[in-house]
Amino acid sequence: MEVVYFPPKTETAAEEPPNAAPTAPESTNPPALKVIIVGGGIGGQTAAIALRQQGHHVKVYEQSRFANETGAAIHLVPNGLSVLHHLGVPAEEHGANEITSTRLRKHSGEIMNVFDHSSRRNRFQKDWLLTHRAHLHDHLKAVATSAEGLGKPADLLCSSKVQRVDPEKGVVYLANGEEDQADVIVGADGVHSVCRNAICDDVPVPHPSKDFTFRFLLSREEVESDPDTAPHVNPEVSLDIWYGLDRKVVIYPCARNKILNFVCIHPAELTKDKLDLDGDALKVAMLSIYEGFQPAGGAMAIEDGGSLGIMLSKGITPDEVPERLELYNKARYDRATLCQELTRLTGGDGIKSTEFDTSKLNLNNTLEYFLPHDEIHASTEVLRRHLWKKDESARWKQPIVFGPMPGPRNIPSECSQGGAPSTVTTATVRFRTSATLLKNLFPNKAYSFSHDGSVGEVSFVVQQLRNLDWLGGGGYNVFSLYLHDIRYTKEDGTKIHGFYCPVTFEDCADPMIAGREDLGWPKLFSDIDIQQPSEGSMEVSLSWHGAKWASFWLRGLQKKNPEAGDSPPGPATPQEDGIFIHKYVPGASGKFDQPDAEYDMFIPKPFGKNMSERHQSNDKLVTSVAEEAGVEFFPLGWSKLPTLNHIVSRIAELPNFGNTVGSLKPEAGMRDFSGGYRVE
Repeated sequence: MEVVYFPPKTETAAEEPPNAAPTAPESTNPPALKVIIVGGGIGGQTAAIALRQQGHHVKVYEQSRFANETGAAIHLVPNGLSVLHHLGVPAEEHGANEITSTRLRKHSGEIMNVFDHSSRRNRFQKDWLLTHRAHLHDHLKAVATSAEGLGKPADLLCSSKVQRVDPEKGVVYLANGEEDQADVIVGADGVHSVCRNAICDDVPVPHPSKDFTFRFLLSREEVESDPDTAPHVNPEVSLDIWYGLDRKVVIYPCARNKILNFVCIHPAELTKDKLDLDGDALKVAMLSIYEGFQPAGGAMAIEDGGSLGIMLSKGITPDEVPERLELYNKARYDRATLCQELTRLTGGDGIKSTEFDTSKLNLNNTLEYFLPHDEIHASTEVLRRHLWKKDESARWKQPIVFGPMPGPRNIPSECSQGGAPSTVTTATVRFRTSATLLKNLFPNKAYSFSHDGSVGEVSFVVQQLRNLDWLGGGGYNVFSLYLHDIRYTKEDGTKIHGFYCPVTFEDCADPMIAGREDLGWPKLFSDIDIQQPSEGSMEVSLSWHGAKWASFWLRGLQKKNPEAGDSPPGPATPQEDGIFIHKYVPGASGKFDQPDAEYDMFIPKPFGKNMSERHQSNDKLVTSVAEEAGVEFFPLGWSKLPTLNHIVSRIAELPNFGNTVGSLKPEAGMRDFSGGYRVE
């Protein structure tokens, strides 16, 4: 199936950021493509169904009148049937019957091998069915053009031969002089395709096969009533293949097992001069060719149509069509080409002289490639991975097989909560403590204090984050330990100044995972209960499964004079240009003392983008200062804190040398901490 036209991309069209998966936009009226399908066969009708279900306007031009179709039978193998199932086309409704076995026989009637399909049934999503081609075709036409079902019914124009296609203008020219234009033109017009001529510089010319095929249908009742043929008809739904030296006969039932389909394949030269004979004479000639015998493309076309519906999904714009058609080619070319080759091999397996080795029939190899496949699922994955790759903001973290993980640094557009800005309320208790104990928390020798002495400063910070778009408007609480006045000396002697975070506790898993994997932030879980019993106080309790391991409090809060600036009272704030984080990824395979990755990160101020930039807030927020502030830790031992005791007990060692300052600062908007980089 060829797709021959797409409009050139314009430079002025603004492209929306792709979604993380091929889902339809939330717009109630997404744009629709105008699609012309040249050819109304099985592939064309399947494509029409798939594309109308995506909301596109589909028109099918078919050169025949579709009057009194006869045709022959066709296999609806599991891979093709699964596509029809996804499209809501139940094959059983038009008389398809399930195949139970395949029997390979010598021309004398001796059975060489039997493949039991019922034993394979559980391996596939759908059964292997046999059906009348005309019945399947009528069913597909009815679904494509029905007023019922998803999308606008496809327009089917019979007796409308397309003579020429202009791929530059997107125009089809009909034999009656009319012309039509579309965003996409799908070539489903078979071997003698005018669409292929429009896009191929070196058009492959159809050439005669070395074999001819004579096909006909007989009622089962008629065959079983003839004493010469009755013994060779299997009452079950079986596919029988009779092999000779250079010819074979394939017989299988369709139409609810009431009609038998015969396919007689033989060297072309045997009937080349007999094609003009009248019917009776040709019948005699055919019987002579198969004297001594005692009586083996539709799925690929169906897969093509289903894949096209996935690639041209609902909401796609004309500018996106070229890119999506490249994906269609990527999804379909190798499989369709290989299936053609396997079919040719299978069709040319006439047994030579003494070679009765059934392994040379390649039947199992062919079936193993054809059947275990669902093109809707396969094409969906191709499109999904393409959209993931296009999203420059995508963040990958475990489990990666499901795609990029949304988070604070890559918020899906669908998560917008309207006009409510995110808010952060930061409560801080800062005091002087032992510099020696703080140095013991440095991860390596690159860290030091900017000053000399045995006293350093530490902050314990409680944050309430609310109205976060990336959490669907929800929020969470944070408790962090910060070491101040840190100097980081790089290997070249360059120095960076900031503050260092040895550990953070959060009461929500999502930000904890995002911070650990995106930034290497040392985050752990803890329950954090924040109470404000009065306007001037805050009480915070931290616990693990009910075991309280820390208390934090601010009391006597007084709003600060805005003219006094943002710095809390106390000693002068040292130069701090950002946050230091030590990233550590543990090793595996028994080498647990050897990390897979270990390095230092620095996140410079102002700590990334404001996650509420699109929201407006005119509130004037004022910092409050506490008359009394403090924090206390309770090292409860391993029995009560089995995962946190080693941390809590170390923090509890820190003495308070005074100069305690407590503050409460509300802010509108939240930084996403992007812009961090590896220091060395």
